[in-house]
Amino acid sequence: MTTLEYRLAELAVGFGVALRPGQILAVDALVGQESLARAVADVAYGAGAAYVDVQYFDPRVRRSRLLTGENLTFTPGWLTGRVAELAESGAAAIHLVAPTDPALAEGVDPLRSTLAHDRILPEMMALAQRQAIAWCMVPGPTQEWARALRPAADPGTALAALWDDVAYACRLDEPDPAAAWRVRTAELRRIADLANAGRWDAVRFRGPGTDLTVGLFPTSRWAAIGETSAGGATYHANLPSEEVYTAPDPRRTSGVATLRRPRLLHDGSRVDELTLRYDDGRLVAVEGKGDVEAIRRQFERDPGASRLGEVALVASGGRCGRLAPTGAVLLDENAGCHIAMGTHYPYTVGDPDREHANVSTIHMDLVIGERDVEVDAVTATGQAVPVLRHGQWVI
Repeated sequence: MTTLEYRLAELAVGFGVALRPGQILAVDALVGQESLARAVADVAYGAGAAYVDVQYFDPRVRRSRLLTGENLTFTPGWLTGRVAELAESGAAAIHLVAPTDPALAEGVDPLRSTLAHDRILPEMMALAQRQAIAWCMVPGPTQEWARALRPAADPGTALAALWDDVAYACRLDEPDPAAAWRVRTAELRRIADLANAGRWDAVRFRGPGTDLTVGLFPTSRWAAIGETSAGGATYHANLPSEEVYTAPDPRRTSGVATLRRPRLLHDGSRVDELTLRYDDGRLVAVEGKGDVEAIRRQFERDPGASRLGEVALVASGGRCGRLAPTGAVLLDENAGCHIAMGTHYPYTVGDPDREHANVSTIHMDLVIGERDVEVDAVTATGQAVPVLRHGQWVI
């Protein structure tokens, strides 16, 4: 394993999930991420883990299922049982993520793709959204991902360049990455506190192709990296994370939003251009270039799939914003402001409004704001409060 793999593993285990001696750690990885998964296991056992369970997911096997498989909604009981036991035992979970090769979507019916679950089961996602366990997602470079970004480069050179990008985004270039993230976390939580104190009624995004107003609940709570699990442990769910986010009122989204970075779906489908039009919370038009039909199918998956469950503010002048689009949602969503179609995070809205917060089987982040998109908060009296200008915080 390389030095960068080990440093990322240390960050994920020690800071991401803050693994405690005697705790079980579940690691979900893709084929091609074996070396990083082994580094995570090595660090975890060194920290006193009781057991490290590594599961590998192969997107090509999923493609075979989508092309010819029967009963796409079926999930074996031992997989859901694993999730339940992780929660019961107070385990922690680390997910190594990377984009899927777009070629794997060729010839696949988008409707079949929406029926089959991704490698992270809905039950696991539900645990994360309820903060039932300490969990963390980190990017795990693969040869396929590196080749997709730099097809003309030597494979070794392409992979090394991708690792440099990941190291920069995750602050592995700092003498103490965890300490650097504590400083960054404090900065983001300060922004969240200001947003909560302002009791904003809505957020408006304005820029090329975008003029979108997202209404908020009276009890919408702005949050930042640094969550607390049901067991009282502090963990950091996404590394990197540059966002301040909350649950909007899904009935109060109006205007138009344009995708700023290409979006890869979990089956490898790619959308290069996308324009969404909303009227009083309803998605009334979806236009774009690429596998637009695949994304339309996602939005039709259930009644909440086309409504917003999250709105996130990001200073695009930060580290992720300085990188070219990577195709990995974890990195690209931290390059600019984004909205998320689908379900909300329960801890970002208070009890009085929770029954109206959006619920869905999907959660899909779409970047709509970078340096040339201005962001204002709107108070209950209609006053506009500047929040982001030229990719920098101004509050």
